[in-house]
Amino acid sequence: MIDKKATQISELEKNTVEAAISKAEKNTSAEIFAVLAQRSDDYRFIAYGILALWIFIVSGLLAVYLEWQSVIGWGDVDALAKVPVSYFLWAQLLAFLCGIALLKYVPSLVKMLVPERIAHERAHANAVKQFLAHGIHHTDKRTGVLIFISLQEQYGEIIVDRLIEEKIGRDYFLENVEIMLAQCELGNIGKAFEITIGEIGNKLANDFPRSQNDRNELADKLIVM
Repeated sequence: MIDKKATQISELEKNTVEAAISKAEKNTSAEIFAVLAQRSDDYRFIAYGILALWIFIVSGLLAVYLEWQSVIGWGDVDALAKVPVSYFLWAQLLAFLCGIALLKYVPSLVKMLVPERIAHERAHANAVKQFLAHGIHHTDKRTGVLIFISLQEQYGEIIVDRLIEEKIGRDYFLENVEIMLAQCELGNIGKAFEITIGEIGNKLANDFPRSQNDRNELADKLIVM
């Protein structure tokens, strides 16, 4: 799990990461771009939907239990029969509204409600969005690389353009994602980017060496969202 304190990156770390990108690109024709997202979605509506589902399930089970209790003659059957259905519906609505208020004022509960699979899907979608939005797929030689971390989802991804993937494959980059996330778990976000950029830069320098007419097509930047 990524350290809760590691939610920010200092200006010095940011400059170090950008310097690492510039250094790596001196020896390769590939273009490296980095993005750090605090989160890839606020997940409010997903959490509200899951909350409503759980209220429906719990209230449904409660209704079945009370009906079963009245059938077998346990408890005050007459008292149960006198409870208006509208009270039951109002109780569901009140529980939902209280749940929404709790989620609003305790955001960490939203993360607990949202399944990891959904969070990772949203983070992946954000990574693809950043790859396209920053024109990483428009480099002349189709050698763009995006290094992406989304902190709340504890998710990392390296997206490469077609030519790099065809030559190097995906497994190499997946291994580097694991190393990157291991550093994030220690709270070393800047170091995670720096180590990954250095390792990938060396690999790209061997497979895609820089030529004399190469130009810097993408800014050597770390975007913090």
